[in-house]
Amino acid sequence: MKKHALLALGLLLCGTLAAQTPPAAAPAPGAVMAKSSRYLYAELIGSHLPSNKGCKVILDFGQKTEAWNYNWITDSRDRNIRFNSMVEALNYMIRQKWEFVQAYTSGADNDNTHYLLRIRTEEIPAEIRKALPSAPTGTSESESE
Repeated sequence: MKKHALLALGLLLCGTLAAQTPPAAAPAPGAVMAKSSRYLYAELIGSHLPSNKGCKVILDFGQKTEAWNYNWITDSRDRNIRFNSMVEALNYMIRQKWEFVQAYTSGADNDNTHYLLRIRTEEIPAEIRKALPSAPTGTSESESE
């Protein structure tokens, strides 16, 4: 009898505790919901081993390129920027308003580092926006999400 009473009490408490979860917060009446931002994604690729010669870093937007025709990170005079390490390159990109998304390594000895980055489309400077690749064939920039 005591076992049945304890079991019933335990089930009752479990049901009571489950009923105490608060409901999801609803937006206030008349509130305007913000539209989600669109992002441009890019991959930062380079050697993860620091070097006294510096590390050249490629920024890949997923576009089709010719062999050896990469998007190197360049300064205002269009010269390749050499970083001491991939972390320095990542910090540089974050200062340019890019957000870190994910990292992984590749290569025979995992000697290449890849950082997936994104930036809100409204934060892309006009001079960079002109240099970006166009949308892939069959897609439209004006498509809704």
